[in-house]
Formats: sequence, C-alpha cells, structure tokens
Amino acid sequence: MAIWLRFWAADRWRRAQAPADRPSDRPFVLVETVGPRRQVMAADPRALACGIAPGMGVADAQALRPDLLV
Repeated sequence: MAIWLRFWAADRWRRAQAPADRPSDRPFVLVETVGPRRQVMAADPRALACGIAPGMGVADAQALRPDLLV
C-alpha cells in the first residue's frame, strides 16, 4: 500500500510557521538549491493554479507571481 500526500511538505511548513489567526492567501513554495540553481521543491495548490510546479526555477516562479511566498 502507498499513500501520496502531494501537498504534505508545503502544508506542514505553513502550519508550523504561519500564525493560526492570520493564514496567508499568497501562493507558497518550498525551495531547494541544486548546484548553483534554486528550484521549487514543493508548491501549495494556489501556486500550482498559477502555473508554478516543482522543478521550476525560483526566478521563473517569481516572474509568474511576484507576491510568491518563498
């Protein structure tokens, strides 16, 4: 049996960092550094709806949504 939790990493970080009384409506991504490049490791549903996906460069993601929470 396998369970795929697509948004687990982003949800876990957001719940740990964001105050419960002020949830953010901004799209959110987690970032990793691969060599000299920073890329999106995980994205929440709002970011995915904007066209941001895991593997995309952070600069490209921020060009799509300047208010992106990194």
